[in-house]
Amino acid sequence: MRITGADFLHSGKAGAGSWSRPAQPSRTHLGGMALSGTVLAGAGLAVADLGALVAGLAIARGVTEVLHHVLGTDRGDDQQMAMAILYQMMILAGVMVYLGSCGHYRDRPPFWSALQQVVRAATCALLVAALVGFSTRTTNMHLFLLLPWLLFPLTSTVLRAGVKHVAHRLGIWQIPVLMIAEPTVADHLLEVFSGEGTAGFRVVGRISPDVWLEQSQGRAGRDVLRSYGVQRVVIGVAFGAPASRDLLRCVTRTGVPFTVIPQDSDLPVLGCSQMAFFSHDTLVLNYRNNLERPLLRGIKIALDLGLASAMMLVLLPVFAVLALLVRLDGGPAMFGHERIGLNGRTFRCLKFRSMVPNAAEVLRELLERDPQAAEEWKRTQKLGRDPRVTRVGQFLRKTSLDELPQLINVLRLEMSLVGPRPIVPAEEIHYGDEIAYYRSARPGITGLWQVSGRSDTSYPRRVQLDSWYVRNWSVWHDVAILMKTLPAVLLQRGAR
Repeated sequence: MRITGADFLHSGKAGAGSWSRPAQPSRTHLGGMALSGTVLAGAGLAVADLGALVAGLAIARGVTEVLHHVLGTDRGDDQQMAMAILYQMMILAGVMVYLGSCGHYRDRPPFWSALQQVVRAATCALLVAALVGFSTRTTNMHLFLLLPWLLFPLTSTVLRAGVKHVAHRLGIWQIPVLMIAEPTVADHLLEVFSGEGTAGFRVVGRISPDVWLEQSQGRAGRDVLRSYGVQRVVIGVAFGAPASRDLLRCVTRTGVPFTVIPQDSDLPVLGCSQMAFFSHDTLVLNYRNNLERPLLRGIKIALDLGLASAMMLVLLPVFAVLALLVRLDGGPAMFGHERIGLNGRTFRCLKFRSMVPNAAEVLRELLERDPQAAEEWKRTQKLGRDPRVTRVGQFLRKTSLDELPQLINVLRLEMSLVGPRPIVPAEEIHYGDEIAYYRSARPGITGLWQVSGRSDTSYPRRVQLDSWYVRNWSVWHDVAILMKTLPAVLLQRGAR
């Protein structure tokens, strides 16, 4: 039996019945047009990176001229300027080769992964530019050589965003893909793709693994994929499922690029490296817990201490004002509540007081007389309408300013800027076996829970996020969470 367009399933969510069939596409040059659109979008990103360097050079030139007129600094002659531009173009070529090898101009990597690689490339370029400046006759062109690469992550991100917006409007940004997965898995993957603001995959069809294996023998699968313009296959299968080996072999034979998204796997996804024993046709995946590596743990501690110290100095006036407001509301300005920390040790987690002094008594009386509140407390350990919270406390909680004193906990090495959500001893039972992950890291002022909905997130989901963070920790991951925390706080996502 041969696979046909009728076997493709609509990319929308499945309803109560079977999946519906999409409208029959026009097959005339469909694959070629999709491919040319992908190439055009990739070329646009390459031009954006070139424009990012040019913008940096223009800014550096402007700053150089201002410093020359104000301070009388040497701005270099035309020959030195030409040599500096030549060096910069050579460095840019290396940067673009690296980014191209990471799939930036061919694939559609997620935003934060792409930004990490751009920052890494710009850092290396900065070091090379500094070396060039000290080893050539362009020693008086340091600003012109270095500033463009300091600005490159920002200028590149802005220009790339413009290219992506235009490509979206033209319908050439997203790569057409076929999803091979069971209905529930396919629905989950569609949510994953839609959660990325500039998702690079456009699902043109879905099909179950069994149907694909049954009907895609020989050239049938490849012919249908090409006629529908499918440029990539996304496979969502359970890790180690019996049919996964046959499915991967079948898709590999089509010659179409494919992406595998393992399901129901607790293996780390960041920091994974691969190797192969070619003579035995064996793939080896290497995993290592980064938080157990002394050097990386030391880097995390250094970042915590450095950033927390700077934030304390800058925010001292804010501390004073908030402490005064809380004191005027009655009771002490701060309080410490017992939390579980690294290796299971308890510590006093500091906060600005946001509740009435007799909060424990008020809570007990509420839970005794209100079954709905008792159920909500049991489920999330929080209350949507909490009578214990004061007027000032409501403001502090909405803006997360009640957590500012936890910077003191960070300086004491009891907490980290980023980490699992601090829990009380009574909450350990909700973590089950996952408590081992929690105890292996310092709890954080912010974390995945903070930027993933906060109080709108279910308790099991919080546990999952905390465990995922520990298994997949990296320095860049912390940087990304810190960058996402400010918008989450300003927009008050899930704040109570």
